[in-house]
Amino acid sequence: MTETGIILLVFVACLIAAVIALVCCAIIYKKHLKIVKENSEYYAEVLKLNGSYEFYSNFSSVYKYHETCASKRKLENLSLVDVLLSRIDCNFTFYEYLISQVKKNRKNYESYYEKYKCLCSTITEDKIKGLKIKLSAFLKIERGLCEKSKLTPQLSTSVYIRASYTSPKGRNSYSKERTFTYDELVIAFNQYLALKKQQKDYSYQVKVERAKMTDSLRYDILKRDNFMCQLCGATAQEGAKLHVDHIVPVAKGGKTIASNLRTLCDRCNMGKSDKIE
Repeated sequence: MTETGIILLVFVACLIAAVIALVCCAIIYKKHLKIVKENSEYYAEVLKLNGSYEFYSNFSSVYKYHETCASKRKLENLSLVDVLLSRIDCNFTFYEYLISQVKKNRKNYESYYEKYKCLCSTITEDKIKGLKIKLSAFLKIERGLCEKSKLTPQLSTSVYIRASYTSPKGRNSYSKERTFTYDELVIAFNQYLALKKQQKDYSYQVKVERAKMTDSLRYDILKRDNFMCQLCGATAQEGAKLHVDHIVPVAKGGKTIASNLRTLCDRCNMGKSDKIE
């Protein structure tokens, strides 16, 4: 046999020996793993703890949106935060549920992990007698098994927004993008709630001020102004229809008080609209 043939034969023999060793190790590990699963109080406690917690998993790690702008200027002036707020406005229930799911997962996991950290191995040399496994091997497999069994729920999500503009002939293309983390999403959601509350409070205040315009107050203002338009001088006797106008419009913070009220004919009142004089 040539030298090359001998080297090849040795190599094949070593390879076979290595494969046999790996197979033997796998068989031994499988037996040891079974022993640990059946005898580890630590592992049993981890499984028990896992069964007492439930986490949400029906949401994605990232939600992607794409906005197409009609011009480069609109793209440059576009605020991606405003895009996110508009998405929240269109899908309020979805984002409210999404944020609550992540929040609950984080709260539950904090409790779960604190309890998980308190668990530890209880195996001893005395308990391991007769199990045909060394204490060091038992502890190593047990530790790896428990770590692998530890629950790892999804604790975050994000929103990716990309806005772009492409010229009519497709020669030039521009874009901007941003990924909003879960914490940034919560900030935007709370900002949206604050804006909605401001709008609601504003609408309520407008209704309150308009409700203050009673027939008695209207008569008092008309009488004070001699039943005459305070801009053009028209009177009801001349056929003018008189209104009691807010000098500073209610829509712009005006109050329904005598000093902010005056008599205007319908023509002047229409012309004034919501202007502040």
